[in-house]
Amino acid sequence: MNEIKKLMNKTMLNTYVFNLVLGLVLVIITALFSNQGVLAKLAFGISVAYCGLFLSLYGGKAALLQKFYKTLETEDTTQLKVVENSVLLNKSLVSFSFNIPVLIQYKDITLVRNEDNVFEKARPGYKGNHKIYIKAQDKEALIPVSDGQVANKILNFLQTQNSSIQFQNKTTEFEETELSSLDNYKVSGRF
Repeated sequence: MNEIKKLMNKTMLNTYVFNLVLGLVLVIITALFSNQGVLAKLAFGISVAYCGLFLSLYGGKAALLQKFYKTLETEDTTQLKVVENSVLLNKSLVSFSFNIPVLIQYKDITLVRNEDNVFEKARPGYKGNHKIYIKAQDKEALIPVSDGQVANKILNFLQTQNSSIQFQNKTTEFEETELSSLDNYKVSGRF
């Protein structure tokens, strides 16, 4: 459970860190010049409001995550695999996608789409990120993966868990895949 909390908190912080740091820098800079006139005081007020807005958004999302963690208490987290912004469990998937945490049971998944990187076909030797889009009733998740091989392993695992899933852009034949045969996958940055 601690691994899931750590991943979700880190992913949420990455969503807001740029705006929080920018807001803090703006507050500091405008505070230095706030006694220079009306426009400087106005700039200081705007920078405080900007920083306050993102602090409140971050605080609200942190409270939402705390409620979400309570829903995970019944899940079996003894065996898990981390894939970028998501955690694959024995019977469910936990993800922080589209700026919200979601818990999706494999049996509820209706559609899985593999969105490959178009530049891989146009430029020989080019490797780019792929994305796996998962839809289940009223929930959805988007998982970035490093390449097509990783995507196909995850698609095979999902098909092993639920054979009635509709797949789009699946390029390989089905091969039964268990959770234990997957690795922890991380998308490394291009720079």
